[in-house]
Amino acid sequence: MKLIIVYWTDAECNEDWCEVDEGKSWAEQNMKETKTVGWIIHDCDSHISIAQTVDEEQYANIWKIPKGMVADVKVLSDDD
Repeated sequence: MKLIIVYWTDAECNEDWCEVDEGKSWAEQNMKETKTVGWIIHDCDSHISIAQTVDEEQYANIWKIPKGMVADVKVLSDDD
């Protein structure tokens, strides 16, 4: 299995009420790139799935990240 780091931009939400000027200012800010590390368990045209915890029989903390949000993927190690 490949251990990878996915660089991606997540959706954001401002859940509080705010003044119009403050809301527009927040909406105009650049979105932050995030990083998630895990073992790749699925890769297709629409998304990439990684598990952050694995053993011989189980996966835990599985992320499905839409490909449209992915900026880059780097392989950290390859046990194949």
